[in-house]
Amino acid sequence: MKNLAYIFIAILICSCRHGNKNNFTDVVGADNKKIPKAEIDNLVKKYQTEDFSAFKNVVITIGLSDSFKTTYTLNRFNKNSAVYFVTVNESKNKITGITNPELQQQKGKDYFTASQIDVLINKFRKLDFKFLSVDDDSDVFINPFYAGHPPCLIRLAKKSNLNSLKITSDFKHYKDDWYIDKSLIDPH
Repeated sequence: MKNLAYIFIAILICSCRHGNKNNFTDVVGADNKKIPKAEIDNLVKKYQTEDFSAFKNVVITIGLSDSFKTTYTLNRFNKNSAVYFVTVNESKNKITGITNPELQQQKGKDYFTASQIDVLINKFRKLDFKFLSVDDDSDVFINPFYAGHPPCLIRLAKKSNLNSLKITSDFKHYKDDWYIDKSLIDPH
């Protein structure tokens, strides 16, 4: 529940909208750089039928990154679970560290094995997203553009799920099963 609260708080912070426009041209990203509509269309087309079931009930984000290493955060979706920090050596393309300070402090039991973490991180890296989460209903939340930002696209498993997510005011239907964060719609 704690993780879901963080996601929704991040979405609310991100939802300081510049305006609401019904037609989609380009979208404005976190750095006010336009992301061409064609790029979003290609992304939607590419991942329309992608099987994200390996990520069910998982949240993965890119944390710190440089040319030598990238740190990812990994935890359970909608669970009050401690966050794993996973470090990948970029030159070796290999996980070099897995820590969960909160879990260690509480002397709790790991809820991911090293093998599970390895599989999840490697699959996530192939997707080249900055944020990925899949909930119990198989709704997919992604941000393929900006690290450190909440999801900007949602692919719903069922249209009825949008109301149950309680974020209808922050997202607008884009096409098919996809919804886009309204704050990304170009106000100009």
